[in-house]
Amino acid sequence: MRKIDSTIFANRKAPYLLVAFVLIALIAFPCVNSALSKSEITVSAKLGSASFSVDEGAQLTITINGTRSANLEIPETNNFDIYQRGKSSQFNMINGEFSASISVTCLLQAHQPGKYTIPPISIHADGTTITTEPIPFEVTASGRSVQQPAAAGSGQQTQTGNADEKGAFILLVNEKQKSYIGEIIPIEIKAYFRQGLRANLNSTPSIIGDGFVMPQLHDQPRQTQERVGNSIYNVLTWKTTLSTIKEGAHTIRIELDATQLIPQRRTSTSIFGSRSPFDDDFFDSVLGGYSQRPLKVTSEDIALEILPLPEEGRPEDFTGAIGDFSLETQAEPRKVETGEPITLTISVHGSGNFDRVEAPIFPSLPEWKTYSANSQYSPDKSKTPVDKKVFEQAIVAKSPSITEIPSLSFSYFDPQKGIYVTKKSAPLPITVSGKAAPAPATATIQAPQPQKVQIEENTALFHGLAPIKIEPGKAVRSIKPLYRKPFFIAVMVICFMAILYFFLIKTMQLRAQRRPEAGQMKQLSAAMKKSFTAIDESRMAENSAAFLAACRSAIQHHLGTLWGCQPTTITRADIAEKLPQHPELLEIFTAAEQSAYGGANLSRETMEDYTRKLKTTLETLI
Repeated sequence: MRKIDSTIFANRKAPYLLVAFVLIALIAFPCVNSALSKSEITVSAKLGSASFSVDEGAQLTITINGTRSANLEIPETNNFDIYQRGKSSQFNMINGEFSASISVTCLLQAHQPGKYTIPPISIHADGTTITTEPIPFEVTASGRSVQQPAAAGSGQQTQTGNADEKGAFILLVNEKQKSYIGEIIPIEIKAYFRQGLRANLNSTPSIIGDGFVMPQLHDQPRQTQERVGNSIYNVLTWKTTLSTIKEGAHTIRIELDATQLIPQRRTSTSIFGSRSPFDDDFFDSVLGGYSQRPLKVTSEDIALEILPLPEEGRPEDFTGAIGDFSLETQAEPRKVETGEPITLTISVHGSGNFDRVEAPIFPSLPEWKTYSANSQYSPDKSKTPVDKKVFEQAIVAKSPSITEIPSLSFSYFDPQKGIYVTKKSAPLPITVSGKAAPAPATATIQAPQPQKVQIEENTALFHGLAPIKIEPGKAVRSIKPLYRKPFFIAVMVICFMAILYFFLIKTMQLRAQRRPEAGQMKQLSAAMKKSFTAIDESRMAENSAAFLAACRSAIQHHLGTLWGCQPTTITRADIAEKLPQHPELLEIFTAAEQSAYGGANLSRETMEDYTRKLKTTLETLI
């Protein structure tokens, strides 16, 4: 009973305490304003680093003391930008005196290396205007020229790129500075991105310049890490070849297009003052979002020389093959009769330009009959590639005196030795018997000759009249018209069904053309069902990367169907511009993009929440 009474008493005192607190605040507020109005307003600006690289940026902190509100007037600059990212305020009472201050955080991002000065920044507070002092700073390039040491047993390594302003460069591993026209040169392209730089590739490396042709590169390069100087770089490596097509001295370079993701500073809303536990670069990267900047990574110009093939010593059967090859021949069967075909298999092994490798010419001998050869090319994708091109040619022995298949020759140019080489195969022993099988075609032609002569003789007796038919034909009970015969009825039924089928198809097509939205909705419904199946499977498996990738694919395919564009072209900027009323789509899409570069680890609750938001939002966008 006492407990209940004390609680009632406490509840009765609460309104009186609240009124007393409000009265104290109203009395103290004018005093505080009076104290602050008498204090002097001062301003200071501090740059986080006086020297930084062009891809990093720096933090500028402006502190205004003696006021509770202020507005900044940031001047426009040409070589760098200043973005206001957050504002916080502090209010203190020490020994009965009140003080207030405001801290404004800005991000400084330079366009190119150089020495610059931040001009005075105007601050308007309590009817007065004060300015900051100019702050000099220096912006350095994000890297320097790099020469990688050559690996043991490798050829010359051509340094083809400086670490450019955006922390990325290209290195080309090339074993030869001079080559011959038509030669295939193995190369290795290595794209370096400094660790910490976030970027998305928009294309694979391409060659700029004439005289060389490079095949299309695959979009899954080998990924490693290397230390260059004092920095760690993420390295993408492609192994490919260059084909020489034009003589003379040429200059080429390697390029690729990418998009750099620059982390944006968060707007601080902390109650902890100008420096809160969450004012850290990690939280800025995770919660602050990214801005995109085009990034073109180019190599230095590479000088290469293409030499003509020598005329001296060129064999007559040379077809343009350049490299290192070997020749093998096989024949089946080895025991045949005259006129029976033999399959001659010719294999050319090695490395080089197999597009210029042609079948060796069979010797022109009266004892042999030859047919044209067909070919099959088999590239080897192992670490030590030895490609192979196989030719199959049918040959026929005309005489039983033949005891062997003659030797064949194949000529090519060796670019390492600078000479022409001719390889010859060994003769293949065979056995040819003199008995030949009768040709069935001849018997077929001769068989009807007696009948033909007899018909001509009988026809001649009647002087152009048809011969008299002595024997009656097969008797039938009745003669049915064509339309009553079963096979004719079956053909008509099939034709009618085919016409009906094509009529229905055409009707459906015309209906779909008149109502394209119906087909679009059906297609969209099927795509949504497939996408949500993939999302549910990855969510049940707790695979965050697969879950976010499936969410991104669902958003792109859904919006691509609605907007009438390719799904893969839809970006985060498109969603932010066209669907500002659906921030949940932008949140999920942004998480998926960040996961594609740096991985993700979502909880089951987060994945369920994303799934529910995605289904609800996409269903409303039908």
